Amino acid sequence: MKQLWLEKYRAAQERRREPRDVLVGFNANLDRIIEGESFDVESVEARHHDRVETIEEFREQIRYSAEKRVNEEVDLDFNPGLEKGDVRIGGQAGIVSNFLSEHGHGVIFYTPLLSETLAQRLNEKILYPVMDGDFVLKNIRDASTTDRTKENVIVEFGGEKTSRTIFSQKLRGFGPYFRKGVEDNMEQLENGFERAIVSGFHDADGNIEAKLKKSAQQLSKISEPIHLEFVHREKTDKLVIEHILENVDSIGVDENELKEISKHLGMETSDLSLEDSFEVGKTLIQRFDLSRVAIHTYSYHLTVTDSDYGVEPEKVLDGMLFGELCAISMADSGGLSYSGFEDLGFDDIHLHKLDSIESFAESQDLDGFVSTGIAELEEVNVFAIPTLIHEDPERLVGMGDVISAGSFIGEIS
Repeated sequence: MKQLWLEKYRAAQERRREPRDVLVGFNANLDRIIEGESFDVESVEARHHDRVETIEEFREQIRYSAEKRVNEEVDLDFNPGLEKGDVRIGGQAGIVSNFLSEHGHGVIFYTPLLSETLAQRLNEKILYPVMDGDFVLKNIRDASTTDRTKENVIVEFGGEKTSRTIFSQKLRGFGPYFRKGVEDNMEQLENGFERAIVSGFHDADGNIEAKLKKSAQQLSKISEPIHLEFVHREKTDKLVIEHILENVDSIGVDENELKEISKHLGMETSDLSLEDSFEVGKTLIQRFDLSRVAIHTYSYHLTVTDSDYGVEPEKVLDGMLFGELCAISMADSGGLSYSGFEDLGFDDIHLHKLDSIESFAESQDLDGFVSTGIAELEEVNVFAIPTLIHEDPERLVGMGDVISAGSFIGEIS
């Protein structure tokens, strides 16, 4: 059966894809990425901190991440003065914009606070909406609006189960919504894209609820499909669920983010099996009128759609395979462009075993699901594929964003 799925991955890799026009917002920053093993944390206790304000708390959080092997994002409220590590484009929307642009898609990117330093890290083909007398789309390199740049510190751990902690600096005044000049021309803006991907609500600063309500109002006016790339943060989860979810069509999460959402739904789970993920995905669709829920984990990639989703099932599955291929390519090379693989079975990459999918198929009495990955049920459609695992990745940060964006745009390209 593994050989069958490798063949499906190869077919997805070889398929010719058409460029699409995509709107992406709202968060982008610089990421300073450092290997966790380079820090000496033996003299401190492992402690989780939602907010890190001292160098000791910084080291405690690193040790906690090393021992628990969880992916987290915490607030960084001081400058640790680090100079080591690689500096890259960061933020879900920044990574997605560069990724899609590298793949030949037309990208309109918007963040209300764009510095020249940040703009120089974004792909030069990306466009940015501004009022320059009239409403225009400018080259991103000529559209800076501030001299302030947010820089996060990301500490990564490799090994059998990889993990990372994002120490996120605050960008004072940031709001994940369009400024008035762009808002007044939303109809004209919408003529320039076929799908939208949004994130950054967890980074809102100031009156967070008011800013998320404003964003929700703007998103409600967009008729094209919108995907939300969710990021867990204690202070914003409830507000994002209350105000943003009902104004998007699709949501993308990893296993930890889905656990947090399930708590808000009153569906707290322990191990988040594929069966659990399916139930949470189905509940999200029914409760918030979503059309699509995408869940990417270490062992499986699951998508649940409503029964009349506007994309053919085979194309949904193909998009999922392509998203995984793009992410594993990034893990292999460290870059966002995709060159493909001559052999998906080489030493550092393997297909995860199918036990999660087999267990789900048995629990739902789905004949043939393990080999097709597609089941059209009465209320929803469900898709599941085994993931590709890289044993020695060059890069971890952004893999989930690439999987989500690659799948969401790949299913229509």
